[in-house]
Amino acid sequence: MAQEGAGSGSVAPRRRTDLRLVLPAALVWAASVAGLWLPPLGLATLCGALAGAGGLILVRAAKVSKGLKVHAVVGRPAYPTHNARGRSAIAALGLSLMLAAAAAAHSATSATQRFDGLLADAVTAGKSAVAVVEVAGNPRAVAGPGGMDARWAVPVWTREVATGGVLVRTRARLVVMGGDAWGDVVPGQTLRATGKLRQAKPGEQEAGKLAASAAPGKATGGDLLEAGARELRGRFVSASAFLAPDARGLLPGMVTGDTSALDEGLGNAMKAVGMTHLTAVSGVKDNLGDG
Repeated sequence: MAQEGAGSGSVAPRRRTDLRLVLPAALVWAASVAGLWLPPLGLATLCGALAGAGGLILVRAAKVSKGLKVHAVVGRPAYPTHNARGRSAIAALGLSLMLAAAAAAHSATSATQRFDGLLADAVTAGKSAVAVVEVAGNPRAVAGPGGMDARWAVPVWTREVATGGVLVRTRARLVVMGGDAWGDVVPGQTLRATGKLRQAKPGEQEAGKLAASAAPGKATGGDLLEAGARELRGRFVSASAFLAPDARGLLPGMVTGDTSALDEGLGNAMKAVGMTHLTAVSGVKDNLGDG
């Protein structure tokens, strides 16, 4: 018996890679990315297809599970182990499809603001607008085209937008592109912005962009805590100026969430590989996608 124990103990346990979360993660990410490109009708179709397929697969998994229980009760030999594993895989696939359907449904809500409604029509037509907006994140400096002076990209949520003689009250995400005065706004402030509406690039989350033709109107809201945090982040960016270009932009982003000094090329690379979460710290808004 001792020899048998020693012999059995000499065999190292086989390591297995746990890949059970790969499928649901891949399906949810795919559905979320599709929400940045597909119109609402396409997303609704995708959502229905995913939910229907997931429901059918879960019903199939339930029937297999019921069959296993019946065999156990009447004393018949149970299904082999590989069938039990197959049942688990079927259930996992069904749940993954249902999660992907939920992600597609969420994306369809925001897609409606980009493709349908008065605001979407005004953005497509490039109309002038006067908007009351709430600052949603830190301003980020972006290089101007053709050697022009640097401008500031400010993520905002709309409260109301007046365009073409129509007042639209909606909560949609925009990015205001403005001059130096826009670099001083603080998250949480409510202010007035004037300019021309423009379409966002394909695949971006925003409903559009507003090219500001003037400085921001008188701001309200935004407490001293926000202003103090902004000053602290600015000092950290200044203290990192001695580092190499990529490091001086990445370090403040990882520590304080301030991506204002992050190189645009590095920011695009991080978006491409899904690593923008590294610069979204302590509740600070990540602005990699706002340029």
